[in-house]
Amino acid sequence: SLFVQVNEFGTKLLPAVPPSLTDWNFDNLLCHDGVRVSACCEQGVVTALNVVSPKEQTWSAVICGKGRNIPITVDLEPYVRVSLLPWLD
Repeated sequence: SLFVQVNEFGTKLLPAVPPSLTDWNFDNLLCHDGVRVSACCEQGVVTALNVVSPKEQTWSAVICGKGRNIPITVDLEPYVRVSLLPWLD
């Protein structure tokens, strides 16, 4: 998938979005551990990247893009949307 890849090692977010694809969005794609991710990109800039979990958990993933991979770990509460944008700065 362009937006989410899940395997035995966990979740990669935005692993294969080509630079030529500058405007896109998706909602509620399923990641590991029941976490769902939504995102939006406008003119090549990610303007929203959020996760929601059905349960309390510590969740890890890798955000890919611009030639780098950013490992993240987030404490999630049930059904509370958490923005991942701070990790992109």
